[in-house]
Amino acid sequence: MIACGGLVGTTVVSRTPPSLTVPVALYATAISAMGVAAALRLRGTSAASFATVFLGAELFIVSDALLAANRFVAPLPAARGAVMSTYCLGQFLIVAGCLRHLRDAGRGG
Repeated sequence: MIACGGLVGTTVVSRTPPSLTVPVALYATAISAMGVAAALRLRGTSAASFATVFLGAELFIVSDALLAANRFVAPLPAARGAVMSTYCLGQFLIVAGCLRHLRDAGRGG
């Protein structure tokens, strides 16, 4: 995950206008950290909550990678639909997984 984030980040950052290089690099770092944080939940929650949040985080990362590639690398066919579908599903899964964690914790497990 970190290597993939680095590859995408490096590819996108190398093609951004100089005035956006630092903000784009910082955002790529933050998104990668979110993916790592989702992965680190592995032993701290139920398998269902972990898998749901992790998949959501991955879809959110894909959404941002598509958005950045479309903007800074090359126009992608159907980018808008791909970005919005991965973004919305990713956000939904993150929230659903967090709610699952809270529900599981309320049951004592």
